This record gives sequence, C-alpha cells and structure tokens, in this order.
Amino acid sequence: HSDLLMGSVTGNARCSDLLYKAAGLFGQVVTPDDAYTALRGLRTAHARLAMQSVNVMAVIKWLQKQPEVERILYPALETDPNYAIWKRDFKGANSLFSLAFRPTVTPADANTFVDALKMFGIGASWGGYECLALTYPPDRLKGWSGGSLIRMHVGLEDPADIIADLQLGFNAIR
Repeated sequence: HSDLLMGSVTGNARCSDLLYKAAGLFGQVVTPDDAYTALRGLRTAHARLAMQSVNVMAVIKWLQKQPEVERILYPALETDPNYAIWKRDFKGANSLFSLAFRPTVTPADANTFVDALKMFGIGASWGGYECLALTYPPDRLKGWSGGSLIRMHVGLEDPADIIADLQLGFNAIR
C-alpha cells in the first residue's frame, strides 16, 4: 500500500557475511510492524494492480487526445519506444507514468496544472491506492530535451473522476 519500502540483498559466500553485518550496523532490518505491513499489502496487491492497470490505460488514452500533451512516457504503451523491451521482460505494469507537455507549456504552467487538481495528492509515494502527481522542471532532468513533465500515479479511484479532475488542470492552463 506504499506504506513502506522493503527489499532484499543477495550475496555469495565472499560477501554475504559483510552484507549481513553492514545491514545490522546501519539498522537496515525488518521490524515486526514492517513485516506485518508488507504481508498485509501483498494480500491485495494482485487486485490493486489489476484495477490500476485498467484505470491508467483509460486515463492515458484520454490524455493522449489533449492538445497540450506531447507524449506519455509509459513502457506498457505500444507507442512507447521501449515497448518491445517491456513486453519481453514483463507481464504487466503498474500505474506510474510521466506526462510530457509540448514546449509551449512552461514549468510554471505545469505547476498551475498540478495545483488545480483536487483528487491528486502532491507527492512521490508511488504504488499506493490514491492518485499522486509531481512536477519535474525539464532543466533539472539530465538528458531530457522535451517540455515540462508531470510524474503521475493513477490510483483506485474511478477513471471518470480522475479524468474530470485532470480536466481541471487543463482548464487552469488554457
């Protein structure tokens, strides 16, 4: 549910003891509450991801029709340059993507867009049940040559409600 960040590190005989000791020294251990939270989230992960996968495609299809949108960066889209790699390596996708505006949309406009949204939280706690958005000024992204970006996560809300909320953002910059 995006309530924690957890993972694992695997090492061979040469370094596993060192990794184990370093993790303990830095306090990188799983607490009982963290383990419970991870197990709780795993019980509903399949259902949440299935619903978010449907929701994000409906939202992306609508976004692609907006004149201010240059591109949607989402490898699960057949039009994405990385689609073949995604298709080869993955069976599904989450609902995290980037909306790239045309160059006429300034970073200030992108901030106005996000500020106009009512349903979306502003933040980067990706993977939860709610919609989130965060602007990325293009001059701060090494290698990016396009317009302003908004990183978006589509949650479990009704896609029609999400689209209506995004319309508020477009209305604010038009």
